[in-house]
Amino acid sequence: MKVKSAGVFLVRRDRKILVGHPTNHKLSFWSIPKGKIDEGETPLEAAIRETYEECNVKLFKDLHHFIDLGTHVYRHKKKEVTLYAHLETKQSHWDKFNIKCNSNVPEERGGFPEFDNFEWVTFEEAKKILHSTQVEGLKVLEKKLS
Repeated sequence: MKVKSAGVFLVRRDRKILVGHPTNHKLSFWSIPKGKIDEGETPLEAAIRETYEECNVKLFKDLHHFIDLGTHVYRHKKKEVTLYAHLETKQSHWDKFNIKCNSNVPEERGGFPEFDNFEWVTFEEAKKILHSTQVEGLKVLEKKLS
């Protein structure tokens, strides 16, 4: 059985994407907000929840527009991630958000925050630092935006 997760690319008006550095990972490894889908959640609901937990940006299924980027299977075939994108609007005011991690890894694994840093990066920069499954989703987004 595959582990199922979901995440959101937050894309600013200047076409930069929010990425976070997972605590205790290589300095070159970054991720978009994403995480496991809880029982009873849709992938979009999980992606919205994880976005708030991991970077403090509150999104709403009925209020915001999401671009479906499909489900991408990891090379080892044991995990998959359903990806979405949300584009900043004039009403978003992402520059006013206090971007911070609201969630910790489980206590048995240390209890530290899941992310220790955040950056806004270009699509090309993101392709160099994100996991290949996230890069697949980013390429789908590029096609949809062109």
